[in-house]
Amino acid sequence: MSKDQASVLTKSISEDANAESSLDFNDAELQPLKKWRWNSPFVQCLYAGFLVALTAGLYVTVTGLGAGGGKSSSERVNAISTSLGDGLWVFSALASGTLINVYGPRVCCMIGASGYPFYIAGFWVYDKTGIGAIPIVCGVISGLTCGFLWGAQMWIVATYAKENEKGKYVAWNHIMFVLGGTAGCIITTCISKDLKKGNQGVYWYIYLIFVIITASAVAFAYFLEDPKKIRRDDGTKIAIFKARTIKEELTSLLDAFTHKRIIIMMIPLFTCQIMFSLYSSLNAHIFSTRARALNNLFYWFAQVPASLLFEYLADYKGVSRKTRGYLALGATATVVFSGLIGVSIMMGKWGLADFSRKVSLGIDWSETKYAGLFIWYFVCGISYGMMMSLRIWIISSFSNNPQQQSSYSGIIVTFQAAGISIAFGLNAAGVTFEKLLIVWWVLYGSSMVCMACAIKFFVTDTDYGKEENVILPLEAREQIEQLPLDTSISVTGDNKETK
Repeated sequence: MSKDQASVLTKSISEDANAESSLDFNDAELQPLKKWRWNSPFVQCLYAGFLVALTAGLYVTVTGLGAGGGKSSSERVNAISTSLGDGLWVFSALASGTLINVYGPRVCCMIGASGYPFYIAGFWVYDKTGIGAIPIVCGVISGLTCGFLWGAQMWIVATYAKENEKGKYVAWNHIMFVLGGTAGCIITTCISKDLKKGNQGVYWYIYLIFVIITASAVAFAYFLEDPKKIRRDDGTKIAIFKARTIKEELTSLLDAFTHKRIIIMMIPLFTCQIMFSLYSSLNAHIFSTRARALNNLFYWFAQVPASLLFEYLADYKGVSRKTRGYLALGATATVVFSGLIGVSIMMGKWGLADFSRKVSLGIDWSETKYAGLFIWYFVCGISYGMMMSLRIWIISSFSNNPQQQSSYSGIIVTFQAAGISIAFGLNAAGVTFEKLLIVWWVLYGSSMVCMACAIKFFVTDTDYGKEENVILPLEAREQIEQLPLDTSISVTGDNKETK
């Protein structure tokens, strides 16, 4: 172990004993706890994913149908609403870290969940009235709130997980999210199975069902556990949660933007979700309504096995964390570029005329050429899930400090929101699919290089014993000490954070 880690084991004992937020810090009384309990870190991770499933899961269902689930002619209104909402999402995401540290993830999630019913209801009203301003206003409302939900759930994933389980937490949180999208797609596909024409919208009561479900998430968010009450299975707490002023929070956030490891991740964070705008638009452009719904279903379902693969690679035992990062990066790059190659082949084979935004091809699942297109869209779903998971895993590997991760979580969502906002803005502006594809190739190619550099230079085998306020799991203390475990002391880190 390093000199810093060795000094931590003796230096922090007296400090921790006097820490106001380190109540119940007598490790001599620690007992193994049941795996499935409400204050389990993993259970809370799953519950945070459940909240995102009820909200963002149905949001992506409606968006993934193309045209907001409405007629194919509604695509531009959908793009404007989503672009504006995601643009404002940048600001709510930036504020999420401060809100987490001041009020906790419960309040953050309740506020974040409140905007999603408005987003879906806006398209419902538009489908009935044709008033384009309504979904745009509703998109603004959702943008001002939803960043808080995303920031809080990412903070829970990054903070609650032990270092050797970060892949597990990232994967299962994402699985919960995509199960929400999958469930929404099942509902949509079953109800709209008879809608063969490409210019038809889904039935109005699909919107009603989704509004009710998303609204219920506000109440469910109330039951999130206080982070101070979270206990690992070995009985240890996660960290010492110290209160900070708003000024300190803002200073910490601004400082985080200067960290080299964050700077190098800005392009991947910006790029991670933008493929969704292109693929959802192509879904509306190429397929009939019922084929769009079926594609959307398997687009999200594909991310379940993809997430399990990611967990296996990211938590693979017997190799260094850096090596695991490279394995996950290689798998992600393979599927991401496969999806882009598929679009490139279609454009070359069919001709650019078929990819004019003025044309709706309306290909149905009853047609023979649908099979190959279905496989392509399935791969696109896998690539989305792998890319979203990898960027969280890399950022979560930078630090175990809850206060540091609150700033990082806000930054993750900020760049994600900026990327998807600009992507849908380009759709709304009518930029051709050909030009978008070229930009996407450049951005995703750059992202893979940046993530490889982030893994090489900033992902270490462990950060335990290097950061203040982080309470080490018992197994980590054994590994750092390389001595018989002494459970009569409590260990936190107390070293400066490396930028």
